[in-house]
Amino acid sequence: MVNLSGEDIYGKWTKEKKRKILDSRVQTTKLLCKTLASINRPPKVLVAASATGYYGDRGNEILSEIILQQPAIL
Repeated sequence: MVNLSGEDIYGKWTKEKKRKILDSRVQTTKLLCKTLASINRPPKVLVAASATGYYGDRGNEILSEIILQQPAIL
């Protein structure tokens, strides 16, 4: 199962926008996990990703979270 849901990160990051970004990921993933746990044959793997376009097209450059370490914004 692949979960790509979440509020769009584009726009001004007001307190309300930050709340929507965080809640859209946390609440959706919680509901998905609860639902998957209740079915007879749940998928063996759950992959969740969001803001996948954050790094932009960097060609063959190897990227990691260390590259863009910043203070937590949410």
